[in-house]
Amino acid sequence: MSNSVYNEPHIIWVAIITLFRFAQKYAAALKAYGNVYKDDGAQNAYIDVAQEALWRQLMSELSKIYDRESTCGSDNCSIRQLRQCCLNHATAMHGKSSELTAQLDALCERYESLFSRELRNKKLAHYDLKAVFSQEPPPIAFDDVEQFINDTAHTLQQIGDCLLGVEVNFVYDELVKIFQASLLKLTIGDESHDQL
Repeated sequence: MSNSVYNEPHIIWVAIITLFRFAQKYAAALKAYGNVYKDDGAQNAYIDVAQEALWRQLMSELSKIYDRESTCGSDNCSIRQLRQCCLNHATAMHGKSSELTAQLDALCERYESLFSRELRNKKLAHYDLKAVFSQEPPPIAFDDVEQFINDTAHTLQQIGDCLLGVEVNFVYDELVKIFQASLLKLTIGDESHDQL
C-alpha cells in the first residue's frame, strides 16, 4: 500500500460504505421484485430486463468491493484493502484489530465460496471468449447473496463504530419496502413515468 492520505482505515471505510450502499440498493430492488412478482405468471419484458441488469450490476459491485488489495500496482478500494489497512493501523482499531480482521477474513472466504475467481475473471470482470461458449456455472442463490450483504453490513457497522464511534444505519429492509411500493405503483398504473 502506498503512503498517502488514502491509506488510513477510516478513509477506506468511508469509501467502501459509499460503494457498498449501491450493492445494498441493487439487492433490495431484486428482493422487492421477487416479493411482487414471485407468483405472477405474467411477464413484463422491461421489468425482466431491469431485473437481469440489477443482478449483473450487483455481482459486479460485490466483485469490486471484494477485489484484491491492489491491481497492476494501484491500490483498490476493497474490503481486502480495508483489512490490510486495519492491520497496519492497529492502534486506530482500539484493540479490536484482530477480531475485526478475523471477521473480514471470514467474509472474504465466503465471497470466494459464493463467487469463484474463475467466475469473476471470466464472466464478471471480463468476457473470456471460451467462457462465453462454455456451460454456465451453478447459479448463485439470491438468499445466499442477500445474507452475505447483510453480514458484510454488520461487520462494516462494527468497524465504523470502532474507528469513528459512528453508528451506520443500513436501511436494507426499508429499501425493500420502498422498491416494492414503487413496483406496485407500476403494476397498478397510478404513476406517470415521464422521467426519461
